Amino acid sequence: MKGRIFDSCSARRSLLVLALVVVSFPAPAPETDNFYLPPEPEFADFGDYLEAVHTRAIEEGVKEVRTRSQPKKRGCPGSATEKVAFA
Repeated sequence: MKGRIFDSCSARRSLLVLALVVVSFPAPAPETDNFYLPPEPEFADFGDYLEAVHTRAIEEGVKEVRTRSQPKKRGCPGSATEKVAFA
């Protein structure tokens, strides 16, 4: 029958989705945090250094892209037929 909202195909799909949801529950993992950090030594803070390194890498990448996308002139300088093309 046409116009039915819940035909046999959609019923099968619904049952399949329901079965996948029921079967795919999270498994317990009790041994994932089986280590302890010592309370005394402080860890080195490399946040500022890593920020500077990544900022410099991004700035160099932006600079490289900008130099590649600058138009290059072709033809005789100053001529009326001088064309501009992107590299």
